[in-house]
Amino acid sequence: METTKLREKLKAQFSEIIEDDKNLEYLERIFENLNTEASSSQVPEWHWKEVEARRRRHLSGESKSYSWEEVKSDIREKYGS
Repeated sequence: METTKLREKLKAQFSEIIEDDKNLEYLERIFENLNTEASSSQVPEWHWKEVEARRRRHLSGESKSYSWEEVKSDIREKYGS
């Protein structure tokens, strides 16, 4: 469904739904959850810091990295193919 049509459909349904006070409470909870989820990251801050530290080590050459071909070859040697 096109965005415009979907928006109009939801507006019409929303008008009917908000007539019931109980529905208003449900909608309030839904919107609160949407706002909370949109504003907070699912990934903890310590994880972002670890990713950035590993990235810096990789870019500076401090850490060893492997190509996809090397990884596939190692797996085949270890487990067969």
